[in-house]
Amino acid sequence: MATTTTRLGLRKPDPDPFTGDFVDAQADLNDNWDNIDGKIGFTVCTSGTRPGTPFAGQHIVETDTGDAYLWTGALWIRIMVETQTTQWPEVIEVERAGSTDDMLHGWHAGDAAYRFYMQVDGAMGWGDGTGAFDLNLYRSAAATLKTDNNFVVGGLFTPANGYIFRERVYFTSSGTFTKASYTGLRAVRVMCVGGGGGSGGCATTAAAQGATSGAGAGGTYAEKWLLAAALASSVTVTVGNGGSAGAAGNNAGGDGGNSSFGTQCIGVGGPAGGGAAASGSTTGSGGGSGTATGAVGDLIIIGQDGSDGRHLGTGERINDAVGGASGGGWGYGRSESNVTASAAGLDGNLYGGGASGAHNQASQTQVAGAAGGKGIVVVDVYV
Repeated sequence: MATTTTRLGLRKPDPDPFTGDFVDAQADLNDNWDNIDGKIGFTVCTSGTRPGTPFAGQHIVETDTGDAYLWTGALWIRIMVETQTTQWPEVIEVERAGSTDDMLHGWHAGDAAYRFYMQVDGAMGWGDGTGAFDLNLYRSAAATLKTDNNFVVGGLFTPANGYIFRERVYFTSSGTFTKASYTGLRAVRVMCVGGGGGSGGCATTAAAQGATSGAGAGGTYAEKWLLAAALASSVTVTVGNGGSAGAAGNNAGGDGGNSSFGTQCIGVGGPAGGGAAASGSTTGSGGGSGTATGAVGDLIIIGQDGSDGRHLGTGERINDAVGGASGGGWGYGRSESNVTASAAGLDGNLYGGGASGAHNQASQTQVAGAAGGKGIVVVDVYV
């Protein structure tokens, strides 16, 4: 009884002389030949021995080049190319007439349009399968890749040159900066502003006397650029408090506290203004003087001096002792806007502003100064 081959299904007559089949010219010869002819695969040749009269759809592979070709009926189209020596094929090449001709399309069953395309020049486009593409990516100039749409990086993007700003972290109270909390961190720009100085208090005044206390200086600004390798796994961040208010009477205010990022960046607090004794002369108390002493950073901007307190001998106030602004203008100093017989100082503005001085005209009870503005630490994270 006849059987068939396992791969192409060619008929094989049973050769047994007693039970076998007669050879059928149609089934055993013609049909088998047609079957072989319809299923022939790649023809193995060399680049110099390609078939002289190839049929449309014939495939060949050249043993000397490793390239594979398809005969279209008019020309050979290279469909695979071997460029390495490990195994074949490793590179697929598509050759089209124009650089903007499409060479790859992708779609889903039921789509009205392609969801993806790629041109010979590498330009790509994406859509939702309903119509025109709404996203592209292409070479716009030498060494430049561009999209005319939106591009979002969900993970880490690291440039070969320079740094990319990721986020800004504000510390308005003391805490800890943990390096591992910022994936891809490569550098930080740290900015520290010390607390503003407090202003002094004023003593009780008699007739024809006055008292104006000194204003606090602004906190000093310090800035530092630090690479990730220079950072500990966690860094203690301290935010300096504003200097305390001078107690009522001839009492100086308190200096502002330092703001710091470990020991690598320190913005020092603004010095306090002095207290004011009652006096019949124009002499008043001194304001705090901004300072860089103890500051650490690549850039240091000293806080503005607090104004000295001054008054006329008759007790009339001529200076409201304005608090100093913090370095870099992070917090402005305070000043009195109303001229009254007696007024305590005004607290310094955030961040790091100096307090305004207190004042008394003639025959007033002692008054207190005011507190400086609290400092701040800001960390810009770069990847």
